[in-house]
Amino acid sequence: MSFWTLSNNELAKGDEASSHVASFKVIPDGTCAVAMIKEFVNDKDKQGNPFLKAVYKLADGEFKNREVIHKIKCFDAKASIADRSINMLKRIYDLTGQKPTHNDAPKDSDLMVFKGKILGVKIAEWNMVNHDGTMSEGNYISEVHPAAGFESVTGVKSEVVGRPSHLETAFSRNAVSGLPNDSSDIPF
Repeated sequence: MSFWTLSNNELAKGDEASSHVASFKVIPDGTCAVAMIKEFVNDKDKQGNPFLKAVYKLADGEFKNREVIHKIKCFDAKASIADRSINMLKRIYDLTGQKPTHNDAPKDSDLMVFKGKILGVKIAEWNMVNHDGTMSEGNYISEVHPAAGFESVTGVKSEVVGRPSHLETAFSRNAVSGLPNDSSDIPF
């Protein structure tokens, strides 16, 4: 097989449609779509904290074929986050007709049963200010539902208002409370 033979066994064309990357704008907040679980594995964040990662590929709607990551933080140090995440995992088991095979945390081999399963998902937006003052934004899965009868809806892009700057942060930390009580020595 030639280097120029693609995964679909066709030869590379080099035209605009097949070589340029599409724009990947953030999916609007509140978008709902039917999605297929493409991957479900144990993962770790940059600090080494474990979580379960499900990758959903949207199967319908305006954002068909886009992928959204669902971080399920069953091992979070904050009990409320861990409890909600364990309930989310249990909901995914129930909605896909699966049952845990043991009482331990799921291993990758346990999560393989979800690959190819179809669910209805609701997508939310996240945004944050980075250390250098730039903005980062993206999406996450906020809800899962049965796929049967699930209606695809495009949400509304959330607007980031009042992005703090380093200057605003410094002033807010060192706020001036007004004039001193005895202002008789001020020359104006």
